[in-house]
Amino acid sequence: VVQAEGKIVVAGTRLGALTLVRYLPVGTLDPAFGSDGVAAIQSPHFTQAFDLIVQSDGALVAVGTAVISGSSSQLVVARLSPDGALDLGFGSTGVVRHPGAGAQSVDIDGSGRILVRTPTGEVVRFTATGALDGTFGTAGVASTGGIGVGLVVDPDGSFVVDVTRNLLAGFDASGAPDPTFGN
Repeated sequence: VVQAEGKIVVAGTRLGALTLVRYLPVGTLDPAFGSDGVAAIQSPHFTQAFDLIVQSDGALVAVGTAVISGSSSQLVVARLSPDGALDLGFGSTGVVRHPGAGAQSVDIDGSGRILVRTPTGEVVRFTATGALDGTFGTAGVASTGGIGVGLVVDPDGSFVVDVTRNLLAGFDASGAPDPTFGN
């Protein structure tokens, strides 16, 4: 993603940690971000980053998957300040975890709620403070019926996902299918 002033932030995995790295517009590491340009979010489990977005206030939200054991994983959402420090007002440590298959993509609605697409076709919604949003879908999770990775959220909270390679599905802000989408 590109932050204000053209600074470039990328998300990935370094030494098993979800890691964000920021570069200056000229392509060199930005020493003012994290620790000498790198913000590594330590976890007891190997964690991969899959997507990253900039909030309207400049904060960074990264999503990924923590591998708990060979067949068990968790969805991970981390929020960092624009300078790469964990936002301790998000969840209890700047990181929230949710059981399941992990994360593929992230978007934010007009109310600051964070929607995360999983590889198993679910969309999980968190409040702006990192709490699972129980008013969405069933206990914070909406099933989309597909295994794509795309997620686009409208400011009103409605969203569209790719269900298969050539098929999209629309959902309202509560996580219910939108029967008017595509008609």
